[in-house]
Amino acid sequence: MNHALLSLCLVAALACSAPSGSSSTDIDSTTPPPGPTLTFEPIPLEGSPALVTEFDFLPGSMEFFAAEKNGVIYHYDLNQGQAALLGQFQLTGVFDELDCGVLSLAFDPQFETNHFFYVGLCESITTNKIVRYQFDANNYDGIDATAADIVSAGYSKASKPFHNIGSIGFTPEGYLWAAFGDKTGKTNAQDNSNNLGTLIRIIPNREPSGEGHEPAPDNPFVGQEGLSPDIYAYGLRSPWKVVLDKSGRYWVGDVGADAFEEIDLITEPDQNFGWPQEEGFCQKNCEKLTDPLTVWGHDDDDDYIADDEDAVPTAARVAWVGVEYRDEGADPYQGHLTGRTLFGDYCLGFIRLAEVDESGTLVYDQHVGHLPLASAWRQAADGYVYTVTFGLCETKKLPDPLPTSQLYRVVLK
Repeated sequence: MNHALLSLCLVAALACSAPSGSSSTDIDSTTPPPGPTLTFEPIPLEGSPALVTEFDFLPGSMEFFAAEKNGVIYHYDLNQGQAALLGQFQLTGVFDELDCGVLSLAFDPQFETNHFFYVGLCESITTNKIVRYQFDANNYDGIDATAADIVSAGYSKASKPFHNIGSIGFTPEGYLWAAFGDKTGKTNAQDNSNNLGTLIRIIPNREPSGEGHEPAPDNPFVGQEGLSPDIYAYGLRSPWKVVLDKSGRYWVGDVGADAFEEIDLITEPDQNFGWPQEEGFCQKNCEKLTDPLTVWGHDDDDDYIADDEDAVPTAARVAWVGVEYRDEGADPYQGHLTGRTLFGDYCLGFIRLAEVDESGTLVYDQHVGHLPLASAWRQAADGYVYTVTFGLCETKKLPDPLPTSQLYRVVLK
């Protein structure tokens, strides 16, 4: 694989070869009706942040944080339909090169009382970690000093800052989940003594001055000597974006190497998605491996690309998953998105809408829109989905000035 071409600087080195024979998943012999068409209303961001890797709404609020790759966190208020800047602060100790930097964030389920939020970041070229901070809107400059290390994962032989930590979030029980890439060490994803190439579930220390964590008690390797008790599922390469759906399943956008982009669905503990033995659907020795939910290839004539007339084929491919839409009483999408999950390709720009049944089988998969370079998706308290752009597909050489990130409200056409 040629690492000279780099995609989104928070995920992975992208493959530039394009083997033949790749195709998307056929879900049914009967073609479902066309999906809804989504369009995007721009909302200016005060302060003009650049290279925003993640954003998230404060629980129960229309205020949100937007994180620049370099560790600057912007605090916005969207209550009047415009993104008004309330303040900003800088996190220190962030290694910010190529794919590395501040990559993910999440608010504690008890945020209203403890004011904790968590950030996934690169500490160095070899190490990723999750750090807990305590938010104080009256003292932005003091937030960085509240840093507490919760969990880390590293590979001492990593020579490039690729395949890093992806999304983080919380389960209904209050467990912190996180996706870690293999840090370019392929065998890490099958070595369950470490957290690389896995999805983990942990209980973070919530003492004001405390650090560290405990594993979720129902993780598959708890109590097994030599294995990481943090691991829930493994065999992942570069799981950039992850969504936990209402049924407790994890949708994983795993960025591919030479052949396929994957959307994986974690439905139970101890699932192995095969990297590096397999990329895409398993071809041999498949008994203990779980296939992706769907894939698309690096060929320019892949079905998913053909469905999007605005997609411009490029060597870069980056799988993402966005949100599972939940109708909580204010649905501007007329039921079209309810119970379904957005996914797509960051560089190509196609957006699709998927649904699985109770067994985890893909039963709906339709093209619904086009937006390249979208780095994060969230559903807000007003019922709308919002997305923010990073601004670049390939980042080997950053332009000057850097591209300004853009916030969009997702609407039905």
